[in-house]
Amino acid sequence: MPRPKGIVARSLLGALLAGIAAADEDAPRLRPDFTLLLRQVQLEDGDAAARNETRLRAEVRVEAEVSTSMRAVLALGTSREGDPVAAEATLGDRLGDPPVGFRVASLAWRPETLSGLTLLAGKLEPPFLLVSDLIWDRDLRPEGAAARWSSAAGDFDFLASGGVFVLRDDDGLRRGERARLYALQAVLRRRWPDKSWAILGAGYYPAEGAEAVAPSEELPADRVRPLEFFAAGTWELYFPVRGVLHGARNGETDAAQEGWLAELTVGRARAVHGMEIGWQWRRIEKNAVFATFADNELWPGAGRTEHRFRLAYRPAPGVRLGFIWSEGRRLDASADKLRGAALEAWVEF
Repeated sequence: MPRPKGIVARSLLGALLAGIAAADEDAPRLRPDFTLLLRQVQLEDGDAAARNETRLRAEVRVEAEVSTSMRAVLALGTSREGDPVAAEATLGDRLGDPPVGFRVASLAWRPETLSGLTLLAGKLEPPFLLVSDLIWDRDLRPEGAAARWSSAAGDFDFLASGGVFVLRDDDGLRRGERARLYALQAVLRRRWPDKSWAILGAGYYPAEGAEAVAPSEELPADRVRPLEFFAAGTWELYFPVRGVLHGARNGETDAAQEGWLAELTVGRARAVHGMEIGWQWRRIEKNAVFATFADNELWPGAGRTEHRFRLAYRPAPGVRLGFIWSEGRRLDASADKLRGAALEAWVEF
């Protein structure tokens, strides 16, 4: 059985298992989930020959209510060593190149005397709101501690989160180096009786202590301090219509670097026979965000502009089929064209 990577993940694994064993008899028992993804991808980067890949993603996730105020999560799944946001193994690689490891090993505590507060520690699922993957890939699993607080007043909710995370070579740093990543985010949400909603938010993510692994011209990590601002909402008509506008700006460079993303999704693929169609545009300059953590679904890193179209359909409970088409270009001197397509099948139970 593979060992969890990282000091915090290893220590929390013991605490997690001990807590589960000592859980109250009246508390809910283990809630396991299993996710399997098979994705066939074709990528064309400039004049290079098209690359075809078959990717596999598998994850077993177990959640347990240790007590009425504490929750433990443990997830074991595929990953790619040295890439913190790659949760897919490429079939055909040498055995061991796409290792299996602990994706999540975390504890969440909700103090009964402080309503709305949740404290988290370990190897975490993103503790802040991700309205898109402009800055953070959804497979990011930082190791550290965070706090979340929420408060409701009528039709409005206020959400705030903050945390500090330790980055190592498993998170894309040069071997032996370490860095600290800080996260602050605030979100205001408005809800309507028909389940429509709208949010406004901002976040700030400075880092200290090491350089990101990538080409030598990349900025040191402590000169990448993305400031994000976003608006998103869903309007429930005969079918839901969701829109996102997400921006990021790094003012630590001689000339501020920016990233922008706009997204529109129609429909919803949650219920059986549900379908959704989505369009996304992004323009993300090279040093606007941490390239190591940016979207890795088709094109890793930053320094590109792209249009992406997505279709998803749920033919049966726990099964989702999808198609993605992407076209864009690089923003460096080469201006190489980027084209990509993916067929995917998700199984969840």
